[in-house]
Amino acid sequence: MGQLARVLLWAESVVSAILGVLLVAGGLVVLGGGAGLPGVINVDEPGFGRGIGLWAVAIGIGVLVMSGWGIWTGVGLRRNRRAARVSAFVYCAVWILIGAVWIVAATTPIPGAVTAIVNVLILVGFLAWSRAPAPSGHGR
Repeated sequence: MGQLARVLLWAESVVSAILGVLLVAGGLVVLGGGAGLPGVINVDEPGFGRGIGLWAVAIGIGVLVMSGWGIWTGVGLRRNRRAARVSAFVYCAVWILIGAVWIVAATTPIPGAVTAIVNVLILVGFLAWSRAPAPSGHGR
């Protein structure tokens, strides 16, 4: 169960890294003048283009930091370190909170629900792993 949780953690971290890169790139495009297509955010049009671009870059950087944290935690879990297990619990709790906020605040709750559910599964996997008895022949 712990191995599955670790794989889910890595997969989520890689997907969130891709999302972070896309958010930063999209924010930079908007800050650079936008796409110039009608109906697409453009800095030259009246409205909130520059603010949306800055928010996208800031959130993208935050998501990249979180994905780096998840990848680091996954590496630490491979070595079965206590600090990595604590980090995994905190990481999952933060993402569950972000998912809950997304469900409440966003126009579509599906991404937030998926995020919360995946992190609950990861958390349950780590809890089962930390409570499992040590394999015979391997002292802890």
